Amino acid sequence: MQLNELGQIVAIEWLRSPNLRREIKLDVWIVMPNHFHGVDA
Repeated sequence: MQLNELGQIVAIEWLRSPNLRREIKLDVWIVMPNHFHGVDA
């Protein structure tokens, strides 16, 4: 899937989350057409 500009922002910000919130460890995630699913480990 090719993310549009807003989808890219969501992905970038999600990947920044562990740097901003030390208690989060990322697991699986996906940007959907109109929402986002993310699971922290």
